[in-house]
Amino acid sequence: MSYILDALQRSERDRRRADAPSIHSPLSIPNTPARRVWPWVAAAILIFNISVLGLWSYRERVAPAPVAEEIMSVAPEKHTVKASVPTPPSPQRRSVNSAVLEIAELPTRIQEALPALHISAHIHVVGKPASGFVIINGLKLREGQEQDQLRVDQIRRTELVLSYLGHRFRWPIDLE
Repeated sequence: MSYILDALQRSERDRRRADAPSIHSPLSIPNTPARRVWPWVAAAILIFNISVLGLWSYRERVAPAPVAEEIMSVAPEKHTVKASVPTPPSPQRRSVNSAVLEIAELPTRIQEALPALHISAHIHVVGKPASGFVIINGLKLREGQEQDQLRVDQIRRTELVLSYLGHRFRWPIDLE
């Protein structure tokens, strides 16, 4: 009789194994060792710190001394003078006179020939004039560069010194 009882119990176990697990079925948890993550995290932090320290010390050796910067953005200029007749491009010219004039002091023919100037950005860097630039009519110009016979001589904090057809003049920058 025990053979029959054992056979019935065995068949009942096999039948339960073949069925999908139910809420009453025993849960079997595999016995796996816990992974240790903290050594990998510590190694990643250590590598990151070493690389940042190395980069910082490299930049200290290579980088020049810091320079105080003044950066200004300028709204579109209020002063625009439109040219009545476009002039053909010519080779770079030196100023006729070294005096810097106001816009109103320019000869009438120069004021009429001067193209419309729309200054959308003005960057002035104290102590490093080569780092500054100005965007005139959508073109980025640095000191000494020329576009359509208009040359940027100096970029100052509150004004530009420009040359057009050999005449140097100030162009005020509206800092509002």
